[in-house]
Order: sequence, then C-alpha cells, then structure tokens
Amino acid sequence: MSTLKEKAAAYCREKNCNCAESTLLGAGDHYGLGLCEKDACLMGAFGGGLASGLTCGALCGTAAALGRLLLHGPAHLEPQFRPLVAEYVAAFRQTMGGTQCAELRDRYFDPEEGCVRAIEKASELLESFVASRGLAG
Repeated sequence: MSTLKEKAAAYCREKNCNCAESTLLGAGDHYGLGLCEKDACLMGAFGGGLASGLTCGALCGTAAALGRLLLHGPAHLEPQFRPLVAEYVAAFRQTMGGTQCAELRDRYFDPEEGCVRAIEKASELLESFVASRGLAG
C-alpha cells in the first residue's frame, strides 16, 4: 500500500476503525507521524459526527493529522496554522459537498463498508492538500 487513501481505508476495513480513527492512523502511517494504534482512542468519539451527525469524523481525523504533522506546540502559538486549517476545511467542504456527517452520510455511507468512501475521499484530499503546499518533508 502506498497511498494515504489505501492506508486509511485498510484501518476501516481490516481493523474496524471509524472514520476519524482511520484517517488519523492512515495519515500517521503515510507521513511517519509516530502514532500507534492506541492513539486512535483519541479520535474514537469523533466517529459518526461526534455520534450525533455533526462534524464529519473524516474531517476531524484529517485535521488532527494536519496538527500532528505541522505543530510543535500549542496551535495558538503558531499563527500560520489557523488559516491553513480554515483553508483545508473549505477544501473539504468543496470536495465532499459539506462538513456535517448527517449531510454527507447519504452520499458516502454504505451498510456493508460504513464510511469507507468518505475515508478514501478525505484521505485523497489531505494527501493532495499537503503535497500542493509542500507541508510534508
């Protein structure tokens, strides 16, 4: 497996991780972020839009990956980070058709595979976003 999309989808399909866990762990593997599977517990509550149909877990997971990739301390001490995240969220909204789980579920959820399609598409977006801005070394 070489793409972030494949790595993240594998966490969903093979490890039964949710959308937020899968995107974070896939990005962790892809970018060498030093995460372990236990770190998925940090994202567990974000699946299913915080279990409430709110902000998409794949967005939360990929945004968390951006933080791990780029931050060296508290986010508010790195002024370039907030505008970058806002830009990423806008790109996510444009690409996915929204940011809320409840509005994305009809397009991306499959009863057999869960949100694998959302995980794949969000992961492709993150990989493209990072590459186009030269964010990964």
